[in-house]
This record gives sequence, C-alpha cells and structure tokens, in this order.
Amino acid sequence: MPTNPLRVRIHKWYWKLLWCVGVGAAWIIVDSSFSQLDARSIVAAMISLVWWPVALVLSARAFRGRNESDDPRNWWRMTSRPVLSLVWAVAFSVFFLNFVVFSVRLAAHFNVVLYPPQIVSTGLVSLIFALAYWNSFARDRSARRKLLG
Repeated sequence: MPTNPLRVRIHKWYWKLLWCVGVGAAWIIVDSSFSQLDARSIVAAMISLVWWPVALVLSARAFRGRNESDDPRNWWRMTSRPVLSLVWAVAFSVFFLNFVVFSVRLAAHFNVVLYPPQIVSTGLVSLIFALAYWNSFARDRSARRKLLG
C-alpha cells in the first residue's frame, strides 16, 4: 500500500509549538502584506476566515497524543483525549464571550453600529473553534461511553 507523503504526524510538544509559531508568523506576514491596500481590513478578514480554520483542521489532523497511533482519526476528532477537547472548548468559548462583551461595550461607548471586518472575523473564527472543540468533546465522550457499555 503506497504511503501518503502529505500525511504528517507530530507527536513531540516542541514540534507542535514550532508549528503554531510558524502558522502565526506566516499570518503576520500575510496580514502585513495587505497594509498598502485600501481594502486592507476586508481582504485580511476574508483571508482570516479561511486561514485560521484551515490551520486548526491541519493541526488537528497532524498533532497526535503521546501514545496515539498514526492511523487516521475520525473527521470530528480534534484531540487525543476528551478532556483536552473540553479544555479547548471552554477556552475558546470564554474568548468568544469576552469578545462579544468587549464589542458591545465598545459599540456602546463610541456609538458605533458597524464593526470593522477584522473584529467580526475574529469573533467568527473563535466561535468556529469553540464549536469544533465542543463537537469533538461531545462525540468522543459518547463514543467512549458506548465502548465501555
């Protein structure tokens, strides 16, 4: 059976950290490349809505737990353990809720009705991340319950 050269599996924490730093640095370069455009915020927001979810999916496919096999995961599974999915789900949910509260307070303080596109895309991306991890936690927990009987 031929092996897929694009099937990358990262087990060590320092390679995972390097991956995350690299994705963030690449985003800074991409975002700053639009600084001269008039429609910078709209273009950056649209790219952000694609960039970060794709980075999340690629990370979920590549990152593996200490004793996890290299076999393909279920499409919905984001982490090697349900508890870790729960931690990330709560973290992104708190981030999203703080973001919403901050945006509402900012709008009330400055009487702003329209939000800049980058603010909206940040909120949507954090909501997507939270929902992905909540889904992973719920499905993984229910699958383990069925397995245990």
